[in-house]
Amino acid sequence: MTVRNNEAIKKYGFFFLVFIFFGYLSINFPLTGDDLNWGITTLKNYFGSGQFLNYDGRYAGNSLIIIASHSAVFKVLSYAGITTLVVYLAAHLINNVRQLERNTLLILILMLTMSTELFAQVLGWNAGFFNYMASLVYPLIIINLVKYHYSDWQASKYLRYSILIAVLSIISCFFVEHVTLLNLAVATILMGYMLYQKKKNYLVIANFIGTYIGGILMFSNKAYLNILLHHDSYRETSFSLTKVYHIISQQMDFYLLIDNPIITVLLAVILGYLIIKNLQKRSGNKLGTVVSYLELSILIAFIEYHYILFNTFLKDFGHRYLVSCLLSILFLLVIVIEMAKLSLETHNIEYIALIAAAIVLIVPFFVVTPFGPRGAFASYFCL
Repeated sequence: MTVRNNEAIKKYGFFFLVFIFFGYLSINFPLTGDDLNWGITTLKNYFGSGQFLNYDGRYAGNSLIIIASHSAVFKVLSYAGITTLVVYLAAHLINNVRQLERNTLLILILMLTMSTELFAQVLGWNAGFFNYMASLVYPLIIINLVKYHYSDWQASKYLRYSILIAVLSIISCFFVEHVTLLNLAVATILMGYMLYQKKKNYLVIANFIGTYIGGILMFSNKAYLNILLHHDSYRETSFSLTKVYHIISQQMDFYLLIDNPIITVLLAVILGYLIIKNLQKRSGNKLGTVVSYLELSILIAFIEYHYILFNTFLKDFGHRYLVSCLLSILFLLVIVIEMAKLSLETHNIEYIALIAAAIVLIVPFFVVTPFGPRGAFASYFCL
């Protein structure tokens, strides 16, 4: 019993330190920019005047920043609480839960070493934080529940918890649009899986109903109709291959990979290890060997091109962004292939699921602009 108590104290004490750390960060991040604009309104004005009907569908995120702009205590506690929860849920998702503290430390390092632009727009900007960071909480909860407790929710005793899931899933759609689309995709896939299994699951049903209600409520906001009709002065919808190329070559690959050298190099090393390990297993498979060597070549070329050549020897090369775009696509393709293999080998679908989520979160920005670093944060987190 004493050993268990010591382990519990150690675990929760560690997360308390994480909470204190992010609370300290919040204290040192004053209200700036949009934060101050939200500070001159109140929840009563926001909802009572009908302002929320025309601005956007981020009702939960906007409500949080309004409260935070009026209460320093709420700002610090909610900032620390949300971030600690996101870190915990992400660490808990990693297979070896027994090493939760180590997993948490890894997540923290990767989070705190993100590019300056990402950090500034998500962790350093309160309005960005209460939308983009807070939006990750519910998807992580659902992924954890599906991974560890999916079969439990087939029991009728879990029916009473379904109301909570339904409410949370509705609220989860009131943060940022691309995460709401991800929630809808996840809810649809889970429902399809449940119907395929022909086994009732209260988690899936509640999540599906709540997410679709939330999604409808969010996107019924008049602001999105204005965007579609090109009546919005800031956001617009359009699609062209030129636009997609520009987003991939000069924005997406930098926000996700190139400007985040630590996670990019770490990804390359992990992928390289997996590829070499597979090479040793199937030395007699010629096609597999060729593919593996191609993958290794892509990893090396991507790292060398972007971190050695891009801003030095190829600084004046006219097509350097085109090459960057192609290498980024190939690099992501290697990630998809290797994560798919790993998911099949280990029977852990979350590897490929997280990569798929990262892609789903980016795709909307091929149509809707502008696309900034904060828009890439959720995808970065999935990677």
